[in-house]
Amino acid sequence: MNDHRYPVPSYFDFLIQDFHEGMGNRMVHLGHWDQPTATQQVNGASFAAAQKALEQELIRMGQLEDGLSVLDVGCGFGSTLQTIDSQFAHMQLLGLNIDPRQIAICEQIKATGHNTLSWQQGDACSMPFPDQCFDRIFCIEAMFHFPSRQKFFNEVARLLKPNGLLIASDIACTKTVDHQSIPGFAIEAALFDGYGPWPDLWGDEGSHSVMASKSGLKLEAFRDVSKETMPSHQLTVSSRADGRKDPGSSAQRAAMMLKWLQQQDILQYCYFTLRK
Repeated sequence: MNDHRYPVPSYFDFLIQDFHEGMGNRMVHLGHWDQPTATQQVNGASFAAAQKALEQELIRMGQLEDGLSVLDVGCGFGSTLQTIDSQFAHMQLLGLNIDPRQIAICEQIKATGHNTLSWQQGDACSMPFPDQCFDRIFCIEAMFHFPSRQKFFNEVARLLKPNGLLIASDIACTKTVDHQSIPGFAIEAALFDGYGPWPDLWGDEGSHSVMASKSGLKLEAFRDVSKETMPSHQLTVSSRADGRKDPGSSAQRAAMMLKWLQQQDILQYCYFTLRK
């Protein structure tokens, strides 16, 4: 079970159990469809392919080449670094996660291609590494769980070598909710119970570009991929879900709320890169 010394989302209890029982893969993020349709059909196999496509989109944005030092923050079960390991050589690859259970899963992966691959437990807002030691830092669908995006960006700026790059995906609030039609605390209650911690749902710290500038980083690329990731919710939300009724599960309440917020264009799923 979740060790409550570490602020890990409760849904990882189920993902970790599924992985150990052979029912899940190493990818713990949404999927990407280049041209999704309103009638897009999603099953386990097509979702896994879309998850791999999302991973590849971000690796491509990372402008990788052989011989780089790469950190993956919030590395999940290690899929991204495993993929990089299979595609590049002479890389120094390191994954960081606050959850020792996820680190234990990652440690099953062995490096190939004359690469080094290691894993470390640690806090994304206070990372245990010296200044200017990474060429690339990845953070895929994790930073909204961190105590502060701004503190994370400050750490990224400290750790990146000159001209280094952060490659990230994030889920962020993009417009004000009409709190008279749906109270903000009701949204928070549904999301936080199943998907918390989510310290800055409403974006009080500022936009990615504003926070980046404060950290001495520059927003280089930004893509809104809310439509491309939307079909993921066919698997995250039960087909029997009725929006009028409590599904009786914190994970399903959170999944249903996330889907609704994304459908209403209140939450945006984005890819972006920051250059030092």
